[in-house]
Amino acid sequence: MGEIKKGKSSFINALLGEPELLPTSSDIATSTVFKLIYGPEKKHKIFFLPDPESGVAFPPKEVSADELVQYGTENGNPGNEKRVDFIGIELPNPLLESGLVIVDTPGVGGLFKAHRDITWRFAPNADGIIFVLDSVESVISADEIGFLKDLTSKYTKRLFFVQTKIDNASTELWQGWQSRNKSILETEVGLGASKLFYFPLSAKLKNAADKSNNLKRLQRSGYLPLVHFLQGKLIPAKEDEIAKVVCRKLQTIAVKLRTEFASKLLVARDSTSTELAQIETERRAKISEFQEWEQRQLQPALASATSLLARHRRDALDRIDEVLNPNGQLLLEYVDHIKQLTGKEIHAQASVIQQDFMERCGVALKIVFDNFVAQYSEVCKEVALKLSIDNETPEYSSASDAFEGPVFRTADELDVVSMTSFDAMRTGSLGGSAAAGLATFAISIASLAFPPLTGFTIIAALGAGMWGGSKALESAKKQEKIQLINNLRMVLGQQLSQIRRSVIRRFDDSAEECSSSLQVIFESAAKQTKADLDRHLAEAKAAGSRTKDEAKAVVNELEKKSRVVQSALARIKAYTTPQGS
Repeated sequence: MGEIKKGKSSFINALLGEPELLPTSSDIATSTVFKLIYGPEKKHKIFFLPDPESGVAFPPKEVSADELVQYGTENGNPGNEKRVDFIGIELPNPLLESGLVIVDTPGVGGLFKAHRDITWRFAPNADGIIFVLDSVESVISADEIGFLKDLTSKYTKRLFFVQTKIDNASTELWQGWQSRNKSILETEVGLGASKLFYFPLSAKLKNAADKSNNLKRLQRSGYLPLVHFLQGKLIPAKEDEIAKVVCRKLQTIAVKLRTEFASKLLVARDSTSTELAQIETERRAKISEFQEWEQRQLQPALASATSLLARHRRDALDRIDEVLNPNGQLLLEYVDHIKQLTGKEIHAQASVIQQDFMERCGVALKIVFDNFVAQYSEVCKEVALKLSIDNETPEYSSASDAFEGPVFRTADELDVVSMTSFDAMRTGSLGGSAAAGLATFAISIASLAFPPLTGFTIIAALGAGMWGGSKALESAKKQEKIQLINNLRMVLGQQLSQIRRSVIRRFDDSAEECSSSLQVIFESAAKQTKADLDRHLAEAKAAGSRTKDEAKAVVNELEKKSRVVQSALARIKAYTTPQGS
């Protein structure tokens, strides 16, 4: 991420040793997202946004490298008129082969403020963000500081910084800017010195070093410390976090096995026929108790929870409707906000005004979706508590993290990251539980719902048609300004109307999936419990027909398995605690 023209694309090209990989011409600005992932051969594929009305996604299109500028730059695709979602590039690169996926986002400042919706859409899913500054234009700006504050307060503090173009400045100059930037990042953004990873580098020197195989130039380029950081710290930290997530899942399975083996041992150990008969009687009684519990407690609890979730769903839909209402409070308040601008300012900043309003809508929607996800989780907890369900999940300490901020986003991503196909990645990302899907939807809906529309052009045309030119703007009457604001409000209201149905439908589908999953989760648990009870009863019956030697062999085998499980639990606990290695 970073401001426009800071050298993001050149930095990535040099990092991967592909100088021509992403468009970098000085008169070309990146207008969409590029995703780079490992593949056995180089491919370029265009992925399109769904239709805002029907929600139908257009199929991706494979293109040549020369065609990228037609879809991924401001010159070739102004205002994203071709409705590009992102451009996927597969590349047989060793760095990407490790599982690293690089996302190059458009510039976030200046006249390209409209690109922020794209940037925010990908920020929540990032395990790390490399923010690009340079050594030529200026030290870190107020816009960049504001953006970073938003980023660290809303999503993550796992930020890493590169300062490009050190070859274009004297050593004294770029080192002075580095010192100044780091000081600002500490004092203004709140990034502690011990957690501030900062790399000054030169893409030009790196490309020259690759071409001539010159180690001295490579050292001067500054890329060696960055690559060491990626390969030696960041990627291993991600792998370690994934391993901890897997361990926690294994931990739950191991506890269940331990309980199962203990139950079998109770029956298998030398027991008299009288004791076995008593065990069989007790287990039959347990089955009867369970069946009664299922009828008297489980079904009423699920019915109550489903009803409660339906009420939360209706409340959320009402709030969504309020946000997207063309005559709603959000739009009225925003119109009042822009009344302080002059007619000339409104005309000149039409696209920025639209983007700012859409960002406000996105923030308001995110609050609604996050709240529903929290309510869904709370309903699940309440049902479990009401039913006195003990899932026997052991306690574990949160994994130690080499960086500040939330843990890596690893849930159900192992298969997704290993795929080389962007089509498979997109499909895989839609899997997982309903709650996880809705949580992801909650943080990305604003961008999905508010792709760059034709509103930029409409607003600008309205202003141009009314005012005619700069001189007319300066002498415009108050009534003409009011008319311009009314037209602006009409256009924004039309956009809300256009996307309202799509947003509501997407939310409602996800909420319905949550409701269905609630039933499935607890009914599946009940079904499994019933199967376990039936199995235990069968074991008790079978134990009575075993010879003494057969019983002893069964006991030995179960004790052996129990020791293995207990050892595994001890190792998992050691790995998932902060002291674990």
